[in-house]
Amino acid sequence: MQGIILLLICSTIDSLRPPPCDPSGPTSCISPSTLQLSILYLAITLATIGVGGTRFTLGSMGADQFNHPKHQWSFFNWYMFAMYTSIVMSTTAITYVEDDVSWGWGFGICVAANVVGLIVFVAGSRFYRRLKPKGSPFTGLARVVVAAVQKRNVVVSNKSEDYYYGADDGQVNVVAAAGPSGTFKFNVSFHTRLHLSHHNLRRPVLLPAWQKVTGQFPPPLQRIGIGHVLCALSMAVSAVVESNRLKEAHNIGTNSIVPMSTLWLVPQLVLAGMGEAFHFPGNTALFYQEFPVTLKSTATAMVSMMISIAFYLSTAVVGIVQRETNWLPDNINEGRLDNVYWLCFGLGGVNFVYYLGCAWFYKYQGLAKVADENKA
Repeated sequence: MQGIILLLICSTIDSLRPPPCDPSGPTSCISPSTLQLSILYLAITLATIGVGGTRFTLGSMGADQFNHPKHQWSFFNWYMFAMYTSIVMSTTAITYVEDDVSWGWGFGICVAANVVGLIVFVAGSRFYRRLKPKGSPFTGLARVVVAAVQKRNVVVSNKSEDYYYGADDGQVNVVAAAGPSGTFKFNVSFHTRLHLSHHNLRRPVLLPAWQKVTGQFPPPLQRIGIGHVLCALSMAVSAVVESNRLKEAHNIGTNSIVPMSTLWLVPQLVLAGMGEAFHFPGNTALFYQEFPVTLKSTATAMVSMMISIAFYLSTAVVGIVQRETNWLPDNINEGRLDNVYWLCFGLGGVNFVYYLGCAWFYKYQGLAKVADENKA
């Protein structure tokens, strides 16, 4: 909240921002001073740290209030829905206020919303279920490294009974984490899509509908896999639509506006939104339920970190495409945006095959206990 308050101050106090440029020419623009830039960068840094420290940590805390994995899954679904609803509101209503009213009012609304959220959070603190700390996760990770070095010359056994597959709350167990392997390239494909179209879509009713059709709630690995497939299909649909648009553009002239309805964007955006609706909650639930207690908050926060890395990687992908090909010129009608989509589709396909291999060999630990309890 401190970062948002600083942004509000920067947008309302004239001395903290450079004066507007003279419309008579760009040479009349005055660059911001070192102090003005320093305060702006400090505000952005504080806001970024605040979001990074709370967004997915709140998810772990909320899931801690429930015992059963199904209830935790449901919480993650609604948590993701609430988070993306706030993103939609900020990119529509708040952006409209900043553009058509003033930046001060836009940031002022954000500050007010943060204050209300903080009050509600603190007011309910006495009702929260607080889990006792289980020690530092880095201690267990260090033990794994030390044990691996000490036993590097031990003969590997082929008997499964010689290995430990359980989930001990006090120890860090080495597992084949299939979740991260989907995450990076899924996010690269998805956020490259965002770089090119700036659209998003979510459906909070997908999983309940799936449960009605199949009679069961899909486990995390299935949900992540479905998300991969849907995201890849959205890239393929995008490529087909763009290819048809380019043909029409070449028929009427590359400098003309192609008379296509925006409804052609709906199928690909629906697929991308459905893929994200399956993938991200499933990935968060997998990390939360399968990692040891000492790593639950760290593991769910990794999802946010991977999304951030994916944004940078998607920027790199677009930059490489622009440097090495002529697919993304200034005039989109003279480029091959469809090839960019096919490239993302190929990356998604390769990553999905890799993900299937990881998921095939992965053995549930926390969820296996729940399945045994249900059978009993």
